Amino acid sequence: MHANLFKFRYYRFFMYHYALSLRMASFVMVNSSWTKNHVDSILQHSDLSLDALHLFSPLGIIKLFVPHNAPPSARIVYPPCDTREMAKFALTPRQRIILSVAQFR
Repeated sequence: MHANLFKFRYYRFFMYHYALSLRMASFVMVNSSWTKNHVDSILQHSDLSLDALHLFSPLGIIKLFVPHNAPPSARIVYPPCDTREMAKFALTPRQRIILSVAQFR
């Protein structure tokens, strides 16, 4: 039980600061609707107890640098992809290959 409480506080602390750092940006761009929904939820995150803690600590100075016109949401910008060259590829014969691309944290 104690480990779960520590984990909860740890994630709460980092979520707060992640949201704070995103709000310092002039604009936020993402490359998919899933990422947009995720980033938008982080931008809306607030924590009154951590706000109060930061107000009365040396880290309170950070709040002075948070712009009041922080972006309310992210904008989707799909990366450009010229498909004309790919359209020239023959469909047969091809090897059956599975390519998996992922991000690990």
